[in-house]
Amino acid sequence: MNRKIKTLSNDETNIEELSVNIFKKRVKVNHTKFIDFFCPNEMTSARVNTIFSKEPETIEWIDSFENNSVFWDIGANIGLYSLYAALVNNSKVFAFEPAASNYFCLCKNIELNKLDKQVFPLCVSFSDSTKIAPLNMISTEYGSSQNEFDYKKNDLGKNLDFMFQQSCIGFTINDFIKIYNPSLPNHLKIDVDGIESSIIKESNALLSYENLYDVSVEINENDEDSCKIITNIMKEFGFSLKQKKHAAIFDHTQHSSVFNFLFSR
Repeated sequence: MNRKIKTLSNDETNIEELSVNIFKKRVKVNHTKFIDFFCPNEMTSARVNTIFSKEPETIEWIDSFENNSVFWDIGANIGLYSLYAALVNNSKVFAFEPAASNYFCLCKNIELNKLDKQVFPLCVSFSDSTKIAPLNMISTEYGSSQNEFDYKKNDLGKNLDFMFQQSCIGFTINDFIKIYNPSLPNHLKIDVDGIESSIIKESNALLSYENLYDVSVEINENDEDSCKIITNIMKEFGFSLKQKKHAAIFDHTQHSSVFNFLFSR
């Protein structure tokens, strides 16, 4: 009996390791560095395949980071930009991703690249209040997006046709900093598909940090209220709009009005 159990355990271990190898993609970062990604489905594969083409402005921005920066990636998904920042300029990264399926892939990717001492994944949301609330998910697939914390509209302002509600802990950035006293970022990315303004409204403890150099926020410029709220708050803390970009592939799509706004000071 013991022998049989031991054999089964070894088989399961081998299958897990084999599965990781089957579903692994390697991305060449430069002449000497690679990033390995766990890609268990078409969605994660597509994300990895378009790492340099979907948001070239984000890659360009991360390339400009000084070495040993601190980077907060709010809305990390499976960790494309978190791992890229860690490997390209040795950034210390806090990767925030509330969706359980994406968080699993994020952790797996950190493990594959042996970056657990440098990239710190946290399965939490940010919002305009600290609370336990549902993460309304249109999909539980690995690599999915358009999941909203305690909000039922997507980034285009349309009603969210969600199929699952995952209970989730959410914080204001102010409360998160007060409670946990984390390393504050030199560079901040917020890409949460719709509630960026809610997060920004309760983040003065971070925006007042003098060594926060720039902030990248995904904004639908057709949402005039959110766009105005974010722009005015950033201006209040001494940030000005450096650029507003998206890839040309979005020009004639339903996301043609969604841009990455980069604020700096």
